[in-house]
Amino acid sequence: MLGEILDQPAVLERTARAVEDYFSAKAIDRAPEGRILLTGCGDMDFSARACAGLLSAECPSSRRRVHALSSMEMRWEADHITDGDVVIVSSFSGLTPRSVEALLLARDRGARLFSITGNPDSTLAREADDVLFLPTGPRDELHKHAYAGYHANVPQTKTYTAALYAELLLLARLVSDGDGDGDRWGAELESLPAHVEGAIAALEPAIDSYVSTALGGPEAVVILGSGIWRPAAMYGAAKFLEMSIASRHQCLEEFNHLELFLTGAESLVVLVCPDTRSWTRGGELVDAYEKLGCGRLVLRAADEGAAPVSAGAAHVALSGAGTTARFFSAVLALQLLAAASGPALGRDIDRWVGGKRTALIEQLSQTTIRASEIRAPRL
Repeated sequence: MLGEILDQPAVLERTARAVEDYFSAKAIDRAPEGRILLTGCGDMDFSARACAGLLSAECPSSRRRVHALSSMEMRWEADHITDGDVVIVSSFSGLTPRSVEALLLARDRGARLFSITGNPDSTLAREADDVLFLPTGPRDELHKHAYAGYHANVPQTKTYTAALYAELLLLARLVSDGDGDGDRWGAELESLPAHVEGAIAALEPAIDSYVSTALGGPEAVVILGSGIWRPAAMYGAAKFLEMSIASRHQCLEEFNHLELFLTGAESLVVLVCPDTRSWTRGGELVDAYEKLGCGRLVLRAADEGAAPVSAGAAHVALSGAGTTARFFSAVLALQLLAAASGPALGRDIDRWVGGKRTALIEQLSQTTIRASEIRAPRL
């Protein structure tokens, strides 16, 4: 798992080359004027939600409507899709039943279909109008494991990173209006591999130091994030769950109304607050949470000085001048936190759920995912 995290700068560079080669070979400029919908399951769902939020944040002048939804939600959304819409479906195996189903439902409504996959021989690739192939693992391993598309029983990180970056690059091409926002965002996207390499070098020792001195073996982790940071919190919670560490995500504000009732000394609360909009609320909360007796870790911008972090809480500075770069820094911090927490709690980070029930996870996945029937197009 740690090896996958450290490999991400190279993954981003390969992804950028794949996207550039794809557009060099295809006469594709802008998308039709309808909506753009991104969809997928699991990590691909989290990446879709991150892309929709980042486009809105980075290109506020853009009039394009970009939405994200999980593949299962396409059963309800498909009735509203028209032939002017673009649907981007991501699945590295290209075999995930709900993702294939989502693509077929959109195709039945006449949408233009993009697929992002690591398997060019898959159903997802065959049925799409345009296919972006991202080789993140050996192709001959795609059919050998219950978790389709994974070539090792390791909580994956680089598939998420590749999909997120590819979707962002694809969106930047499809919605570009030649305005200042688009040009600036495009330049930021080009610099992401170098940014991620530097962020890993800075974050790894900071996270290791925190875990070795302050983790204390929490029974549960709560990751709080609002607005564009909520998808990062969702993804981070999933990484802890894959390590067999009870975890959940929540909005900064709604935590106070709901999950505050459950949180105590056995919990670690992570606040993802890398901008003023989130930190002006997170800074009010972090001191109050001291009364819960829980561990508190704040992911905040290095230059954010709206309020000091209390002595009882730790904070990790996230680098990046732009929102997208800072989002990747937040994701890296959460990946590294999960990877370092696993061994501290006796988990094997190179096995699904820390090795506690890997065989059962594979068995249930085979039954409930790989064996599931595809019910599109009309259900």
